[in-house]
Amino acid sequence: MVRQSRNTWKKRILLRWLCLYEAVTSTTEGCVPMFYLKRNLPTTERLIRASLGLCTAVATATLATTPWGMIAGYAAAAILAGTAVVGFCPACALVGRTPIKN
Repeated sequence: MVRQSRNTWKKRILLRWLCLYEAVTSTTEGCVPMFYLKRNLPTTERLIRASLGLCTAVATATLATTPWGMIAGYAAAAILAGTAVVGFCPACALVGRTPIKN
């Protein structure tokens, strides 16, 4: 067994945790990228989600009075904006929405 430096091992764990790279096997050299999501949101829905995320963040900043309300509002805004940027919604994929064909 080949001993690796501590920094290399930490990088491998971090990359595996981020789901950006597949584990390195003994037969291949380097990492194989596997972070690939097929878009399941059309462009119009992405624009709607981005605008709703922005509106939710503004409404949270102006109307939220409790810390838990702020956390919930900003989390909802981040989820809406994040799915708009990426173009993939895991909840939509769970209910059976198919990927968009290019």
